[in-house]
Amino acid sequence: VRLEDVMAHLDSGSRTAERSFLTVTQASTNFLARLNLNMAKIDNRLNDIMEKLTWATLAMAPINIIQAVCGMNLRNPWTYTTDSSLDDTGMDYVGAWLTIVVGLSAFTIAALVYIFWLMKPTRPKQG
Repeated sequence: VRLEDVMAHLDSGSRTAERSFLTVTQASTNFLARLNLNMAKIDNRLNDIMEKLTWATLAMAPINIIQAVCGMNLRNPWTYTTDSSLDDTGMDYVGAWLTIVVGLSAFTIAALVYIFWLMKPTRPKQG
């Protein structure tokens, strides 16, 4: 065996190893790029879901405010009493309470319709 043949064989093996290394490096780069694209799609979907949940929370806030006020020891319009120790009967506020309850309920229904039927997620076009 000649020394020149051994050197040529080692040189060929070295070039093959270098090409294999470059191929593996390119494949891992492509895999990581594809993984980043998938993660971006997942992040966009999560952002759309969180936006809808935020709007739903905002829509439910008026109902929670009504519940908080009605749960306190305050005079409500439906607690009619004939007790003479009270200054008024509590029935003076029926119009105001009715306006608040109906208005906030209409707002809640309109917000829910907007959220779930009219609001389209904003996604970039696939191309």
